[in-house]
Amino acid sequence: MKNLKVISIIICLGILVSCTPNKLNIKQINSTYPEFKINYDTFYMASTSNNKMYLPVADNSKERLPNKLLLYNFSNQTEETIFHSEMGSDANIQGVHVNEKWLLWNDTNAVGSKTVLYGRNLSNNKQTKIHKTNEIIEPYLYKHYVSWMEINDQKKNAAIILYDLETNTQTQIATVNSYDTASTTLHMNEDKLIYTNSNEKQTTISIYNLKNKHTSTYLVPQNNVLAPRIVGDKIVYASLSSDEKNTTTQIETYFILDINSKQLTPLSIEGVNNKQGETIGSLSATMNYWAFTTDDQKVWVYQFNKEGYKKIKLDISNVFQLRMSENGDTNIICDNPDTFPEQVHDSIVSVSYDKLKSEFQNKKTESYIK
Repeated sequence: MKNLKVISIIICLGILVSCTPNKLNIKQINSTYPEFKINYDTFYMASTSNNKMYLPVADNSKERLPNKLLLYNFSNQTEETIFHSEMGSDANIQGVHVNEKWLLWNDTNAVGSKTVLYGRNLSNNKQTKIHKTNEIIEPYLYKHYVSWMEINDQKKNAAIILYDLETNTQTQIATVNSYDTASTTLHMNEDKLIYTNSNEKQTTISIYNLKNKHTSTYLVPQNNVLAPRIVGDKIVYASLSSDEKNTTTQIETYFILDINSKQLTPLSIEGVNNKQGETIGSLSATMNYWAFTTDDQKVWVYQFNKEGYKKIKLDISNVFQLRMSENGDTNIICDNPDTFPEQVHDSIVSVSYDKLKSEFQNKKTESYIK
């Protein structure tokens, strides 16, 4: 897969830390969907909840990598710095996720050899250091749970870790022997956590139930499963296989696995001609929605229902990356060819969940089985 002006005081770990008001570097412009020009050297993917956007930005940092975490309030169009990196000039804040109650981020150095994972309770602003590691991790936030994959290069395996923010307890729920850059980001949705383990012939997809702690397994015939996502009562994933006519070329194909019936169905997706080597760029999922970018920088969103699925293409240009927040808001980083290389990315388009739902109202339902 291709690859605010309000001053407040919060208590974090028993230490008084003041949030810093900023001059306005984020400005909304008129567009089909709300678009925000980000006037910083560099910024990474944002996450939104409660009408607020959280994003890591580079503010005069040595490596032009994000050194502080911002909060932007959509209601009054104000912004404030809520965290400064503790990595000094080597900072690289990333992995920001937020939902109604919790905020999550990685304070990482530039080369990824030192990472501190933070969580913050938004109801009382209590901040916690969840985990420290010398490895690169990609944590995922869902409700009061955080999951990540911890790779052990010496043992050539990876631990599936689950952390409960309410009880501050960490659990290793599984160990897998197959992993790569496309599967190290775990996914949680519908009170479930998904992960995979492959051999030369097939893949075991495992779903861990966050409520009853029971694991269900599904055996699929593909040995190279990428980016599995829970979407409603379905599992959607991609798989790589060799082109029969050109063995040096790999073809990306897509599948839907019904969690209840275990029926596996090929999925032909719009905007991607896999026979010509086209692939999905970034993808994301929450609730019963699955969104992805294409090689021609477009955004497609699928809504999966019991009787079939609907699909829409968002009217957004110069798309680089997207991510859906837990509440259904979809944030999209856009590029501007005129500002490169002085500014790598240009803006963030934020599509609210209500707006996204309305886009599907008059769309026809298509059958899973063609």
